[in-house]
Amino acid sequence: MGGSPFEEPSSIREPTAVTRPPKESRGPNVPLLVGIAIVVLALVGGGAWALFGQADPGIVQLTTDPADPVVLFDEQPVQATSSPFVIGNVEPGTVHLIEIRKTGYQTWSTQVELSPGQNMPLTVSLQRSEEPPATGSGFALSSAPPGAAVFVDGRELADRTPLRATDVTPGSHVVRVVLEGRTPWQQTVNVVAGQVVDIQATLPLGEVVVNFVSEPSGARVTLVRGDEERYVGTTPTREEVDMSEGEWTVEMTRAGYDDWSEELRIPDGASSHRVSAELERGTVAVRGNNGGGTRDPVRMDPVVRMDPEPSGGGTGTLRVNSQPWSEIHIDGRRIGTTPQMNLSLAAGRHRVTFINPDINVRETVNVTIRAGETETLIRRLTPG
Repeated sequence: MGGSPFEEPSSIREPTAVTRPPKESRGPNVPLLVGIAIVVLALVGGGAWALFGQADPGIVQLTTDPADPVVLFDEQPVQATSSPFVIGNVEPGTVHLIEIRKTGYQTWSTQVELSPGQNMPLTVSLQRSEEPPATGSGFALSSAPPGAAVFVDGRELADRTPLRATDVTPGSHVVRVVLEGRTPWQQTVNVVAGQVVDIQATLPLGEVVVNFVSEPSGARVTLVRGDEERYVGTTPTREEVDMSEGEWTVEMTRAGYDDWSEELRIPDGASSHRVSAELERGTVAVRGNNGGGTRDPVRMDPVVRMDPEPSGGGTGTLRVNSQPWSEIHIDGRRIGTTPQMNLSLAAGRHRVTFINPDINVRETVNVTIRAGETETLIRRLTPG
């Protein structure tokens, strides 16, 4: 690959010495010292940015008992619904608030501050609430994922899930739970005087707006689920995809290129998503009209073939980074968050997937590892 932001300058030229006549009294040259300090800081900072792009984010791995509480990180709900909760992209050097809530248990909270690249394990056992049962009639409602709006007989409640409503009139009521990008949940609940019942609502993915792009463009996009196939169009294209009955597999095909496929996985809480594919030039070719060398049957220009697969086994090293941060999966296995500096991989072709739920991006590229060599892969992610 070309120049890499991981590389350091090969040399730094020393300043030329200047001889000055001695003076009887000469204090420190403050402007000069300040200037030197600024240059040094700029070099250090620039080198760090070139290497990492930013300070290494941290990770909090939270294990809870019970396993299904609501976890808030800096007052925002964590989208995972069961322990362990992996909270990635934690800004280092900043104090963050973690809260854990569950009906019938005491709320637990703490503040954490991580160092760059730190992986902090955290285990929490919630204590049952010692408060006497609340009087009233109604229900305690939680949802997966949390943060959903709740309607009782068409009237929206002030709070979002998880919530506790104890002023509901005894009798039958229609409870509806709604969250953008999810299929609404609805159930008739029988409220008994003096009782508060627990309700759990699961909100499966509904229709999600998906942007399909490829490099090069012009690829046919087909969604496959079991025996069902649905043609979407050619890239770039945009489609509302119904996820309520299960996940789809995205297939992209273009003449002269290898077929590409990937499972369509929508981040929790997302109402839009982007699927990006880099198509590899295929090896099937036809002879041009002039009887010359191999030609691409579509574009009719010389075929640029992939380098042959390495032979003889062995391992190589992969260094990978992205802007902004992302989770890294290699051949379907989660590795961690960027940057990853020294990944040892078997020689051969591997699929690297970049996932950033903050900007609804999931991109996959292929990389070839050669035995005894280091490959650098840097990706700039575009919001979906």
